[in-house]
Amino acid sequence: MSKRKMFLLAGVTTLVLTGVAGLAAAEYGERHHRDGKGMGRHIFKTFDQDGDGAITVVEVENQLAKAISEHDQDGSNSLTVEEFKALWLSHTKPRMVRSFQRLDEDGDGEITQIELEETFIELHARFDKNDDGEVTKGEIRHGYRHKRKHHDDDDDDGDN
Repeated sequence: MSKRKMFLLAGVTTLVLTGVAGLAAAEYGERHHRDGKGMGRHIFKTFDQDGDGAITVVEVENQLAKAISEHDQDGSNSLTVEEFKALWLSHTKPRMVRSFQRLDEDGDGEITQIELEETFIELHARFDKNDDGEVTKGEIRHGYRHKRKHHDDDDDDGDN
């Protein structure tokens, strides 16, 4: 194999591995990422083809070749942005469907403005750490942590 082909293969492999990690992240979502277990299981399920608990370079190469061949519509042994889009969408569709189902609170197959408003009102309340009715960049930087309310604080000093 020529140096140019080896360099190209190394570059494509790096890009695809980055894309695969992104696909795994997208498919399994932030909830599974917090502990890393969901994504790790998915990576092993995808790449550990012989089930021995180890992923070899050959297994990665085989799986990547399979992904490219399944989505390479023009037979070029590479993916155009449109072909990659099909690969990406095939991996992210389950997450999109789960997100839609979470927003569709009544399960009627449609998301109404009211359902969207309720979701975003909940998000606003979660980010509004100081309960002033406004969300600042600083509050957003603190992430999606739930507000902690101390319901057992019954004194009148104003502290929660």
